Amino acid sequence: MPRDLLAEVNGLSTPNLLAGLLILSALLNACMEPVYAPERGSLPGEFAPGAHPYGIDGTVNDEQALTVESLAWPQDHEAMTTLLGFPMHFSGSYDYYQYGDRWLVIRNDGPMAVGYHYEERR
Repeated sequence: MPRDLLAEVNGLSTPNLLAGLLILSALLNACMEPVYAPERGSLPGEFAPGAHPYGIDGTVNDEQALTVESLAWPQDHEAMTTLLGFPMHFSGSYDYYQYGDRWLVIRNDGPMAVGYHYEERR
């Protein structure tokens, strides 16, 4: 009679092997719990439509805003992150920083920050 290769693996029968794999899979799934970035700053829906929260501070002060206004554009996106930190929200090519009661919005094109503007907070 031909032997089924899956019938025995290291002395375990197929039903025992499958049951063990099922139990192992259930244990691994039970140990996993989702991890979420903490939300700080503005309330949900308080930023530009379609933007995604980073879950970090993302605010700029007067000195940083004046520095942005005096820059020669374009700038390296990494240099902007070094200057301002990570934005509070991002949407496509735009990074949103909270500046008082409005947004300082940095427009990016690939690895370059190509401009800025201000928007009212919604």
